Formats: sequence, C-alpha cells, structure tokens
Amino acid sequence: MRPKLMRRIYCPMMACSSALAAIALAQATPALATEAPDISICDDLPSDPDITTDRVEPVALPADWQGIATSSRNWIAIWTEHSRTYCVETAWMFEATNLERFGERFLGFDWIGLEAFGYVLIDRARQGREIDTGSRPLFSPDGSKFATLQRSDANYGGFEGFAIWQTHGNMLEPYIVNAGPPLYPMYDWRIDRWEGEHCLHISAVPYDRFQGKWEILPGVTRDHYVSSASNDWRILEGAKCEMGNRP
Repeated sequence: MRPKLMRRIYCPMMACSSALAAIALAQATPALATEAPDISICDDLPSDPDITTDRVEPVALPADWQGIATSSRNWIAIWTEHSRTYCVETAWMFEATNLERFGERFLGFDWIGLEAFGYVLIDRARQGREIDTGSRPLFSPDGSKFATLQRSDANYGGFEGFAIWQTHGNMLEPYIVNAGPPLYPMYDWRIDRWEGEHCLHISAVPYDRFQGKWEILPGVTRDHYVSSASNDWRILEGAKCEMGNRP
C-alpha cells in the first residue's frame, strides 16, 4: 500500500494555526459522523402491510440509546460492532416498553402484539443479531451467560420455556433450552437471582393461592426453587443452592 502523502499548507503566520486546527478537525470529524445507524436502510426493507398496527409514532428510545439507535414507525436501527446498521422490525408491535441497555453490547425491550408478547434482546456484537427471550433475561455476575424463563397459560410468549445462553467474547449460543417447569398448578414463574455463576434462584405461585386474581399476585407468598449446573440445571424445589445440588 502506498504511503499517504500529506499536502504542504501555506498560510500567513497569524492565520496558520487556525487553518491547521480547522484541517485537523475536518480530518477527525468524518469518522465520528459515520458512527451512527442509518434508519433509511431499514425503511427501504419490505414490511408486511397485513401485520401493521394502529400505532403511528416511532418507538420512543431512551437517552442512553442515543448514538447507537434510532427509530421510525416500523423499525429500530442499531449501530453494531462492525460499523453496520442492523434493523429490528417493530411494525407488528402494539407497543414496546421498558427499553434498556445492558452495558455496551446488549439492548432489550418488552413488546406486546396481537395475542402475543415477549422480550427482544439485541446483540450489537459483529454484524448484529436479535433473539426473543420471552421475558427479561437475567445476566450472571460475570456477564458470561444469561438465563430466561417464560411460561404462559396460552403459550402467547415470544419464547416459552427455560433457557441459558452463553455470551463469552462475541458468542451468543444457547447452552440449555427446554420446555421449563409445568405451568399448572404453579403460575408466574420467574428467575429471581443468580448465586455465583452456577446456580439460579427461581420462584412461582400456586394457582390456589391467588385464584386467578392477578391484581393481588405481587403480594402473594411465593414458592422457591433452584436450578444448578451440578444438577444439569433441573428446576427443583428449595431455597438453597445446595438443596438443588442433591442427585
């Protein structure tokens, strides 16, 4: 490759420093100006007109998405690690809420559609990627994996079941994916927290304890479960990880 030649610049003494500063700024600015997603790339993609909703406004993006995402009526454009625009379709969503950012790499939000709901997790690594985790994922303490658990009585979730995904480096690979615990008689399954990197605390509520009165569910006593690597990530009754480690 031929070396890049610099042009010699002639200017009066008093104006020279200003001219050099302006040129330096001009050389530095173009790279920064292109470090943003291009929503027109997404808008040029086809959308199925039969699955659009009555929503007319773009999805409102939070302040910490500024510079890495922009939105239109049907799309969210995401700036990726490889300096590319990745497009997430929102045309069929009635609403997208709880938009959040997980460090520099991941973005996510809850969505509701026609008799459907879920959680979109966007990975900005490489060229960009999205998966539906059904509910908000919970990342392990060192960020090397995340877990998600979603069980609904009508199977309307974008993902139904229990899963653990690995995120080492730029990896995004499923490690455990299964149908999860049986829905009945337990409801409102959720992952409460990680204990270290190899055990999950999970909880649910027996139907008889709230009798379908969903408005009282947040205050109802929950039953506790654990899932651990040493027990093949099976979901077992108990409040302590060592209980879940028993064969």
